[in-house]
Amino acid sequence: AERNLIRVGDFSQPLLENWEVYTEAPYVAAGTVEVGEQDGRRVAHFVRLGEDGVHTEVGIRQEIDQDVNGYDYLALRLDVRLLRQTLRGAGEKSSEFPLRVEVAYTDIYGKDLTWGHGFYYRDPPPEWPVSGGVKIAPFSWYTYESPNLMELLRDTRPARINSVRIYASGWNYEAMLSEVGLFVE
Repeated sequence: AERNLIRVGDFSQPLLENWEVYTEAPYVAAGTVEVGEQDGRRVAHFVRLGEDGVHTEVGIRQEIDQDVNGYDYLALRLDVRLLRQTLRGAGEKSSEFPLRVEVAYTDIYGKDLTWGHGFYYRDPPPEWPVSGGVKIAPFSWYTYESPNLMELLRDTRPARINSVRIYASGWNYEAMLSEVGLFVE
């Protein structure tokens, strides 16, 4: 039977009961992440409005600490809505998305690794190719389901899921997240 490894991925409880909130914004206004309601659903709302042209990041993290050796299926599902993005694409190094999710895991060889996927809507300049993400339409809910990560990462197959981190980064951004789950079967 399918099982969700993420606790309260529907954001029906106060954020800090199940998630750790963090920010990175040296010497400038930091972003925020708060739980609220939008379009009849509970959401985590990531926002940063301040000085443009300066890197910041705001995110949430949940420790999972779950052995997944006995499973053949592992997939991430979530709904995302992007509302603002001043940095084009995913930045110069394809590392600054208005919303990105990362799964930290230990592979079958004992090595700690990370798999991630980001979302953006503003096209990057040609010299900034985007990798590890997808362009989606702004202002609309987008449902994402990853491939089966056990197959996708077969050369470094996950043995233990350590944590999940979801964050917004770049200059100024606004994104919403709903119904996030990391499912095993």
